Amino acid sequence: MAKIHLVGTEFLDIPAQLALDGAIEQSLDILAAFGVDEQFEQKITEVFGDRFDAEKLEKLRQSFAFRDWSWLPTFEIRSADELNGANAAFAASNNRVYLSQDFIS
Repeated sequence: MAKIHLVGTEFLDIPAQLALDGAIEQSLDILAAFGVDEQFEQKITEVFGDRFDAEKLEKLRQSFAFRDWSWLPTFEIRSADELNGANAAFAASNNRVYLSQDFIS
């Protein structure tokens, strides 16, 4: 399945690119393993309670299990100044996660 969409990685040096690639791969592996965990729903309920749409949760579980990351937002590398010193930020208006270049490096 598709990997996540990254923008701005050309601004990272090679060690930072390798670190980011490794962190992304490890994170996706954890989500994929969670998608096949027999206690998936129990763990979700423990953390978020039982007020959720079971059909949507099952779709999420399946996307984890089948490594379908097409629904994830775009991740964009920006300078810390552009993020007002934050390590990361999310903009719902354009469905993007902004990661600080300085934080990654």
